[in-house]
Amino acid sequence: MFTGAQRTADHAEPDGPNNVAAAVAAVRDPNNRGRGVLVAFGGRTLRARGLGKSHTTELDAFISSGEPREIVPRRRIGGVRVDVVALYPGADAVGIEAYVAAGAQGIVLEATGSGNTNAAVVAAVKACGVPVVVTTRVPAGAIEATYGGGGGGADLVDAGAVFSPLLRAGQARVLLAVQLAGPGA
Repeated sequence: MFTGAQRTADHAEPDGPNNVAAAVAAVRDPNNRGRGVLVAFGGRTLRARGLGKSHTTELDAFISSGEPREIVPRRRIGGVRVDVVALYPGADAVGIEAYVAAGAQGIVLEATGSGNTNAAVVAAVKACGVPVVVTTRVPAGAIEATYGGGGGGADLVDAGAVFSPLLRAGQARVLLAVQLAGPGA
């Protein structure tokens, strides 16, 4: 169970105490057993999988894709380096190359739209030698490897990348680190 607050503790109407009370109630609720990791925030209890922050100041700041959960085994990921590269129109290969040179064991690309980029990034993915997962910076909606043309999602898949249709960059980073840690880690 996770929770937090949008407002500071000294705000005239802090939201933290209500979120903590909701989190405690959710932990005690037998209906939540087996639901996986949950987040109590803004009057709602949501599954962490597929959850993203959609607003910087609203008290109910999170949205969820509502996809079913998948249980991931516990693994120590402290020593696993997975870096996130934010893509934008005109991005080049420098971020990918720098992270790999610094020892990244995996890369998560936070792409535009439904997972598109350009030919320079596709070439870097093909040459980088580490697992690459593609997500999107758009807060809601699935991504698909549909476009080609040298820099589309289909080209990233051809270069060896894997699309994460649900998880956003931070979540995909943790899942890739778990997978790289392997059993017994």
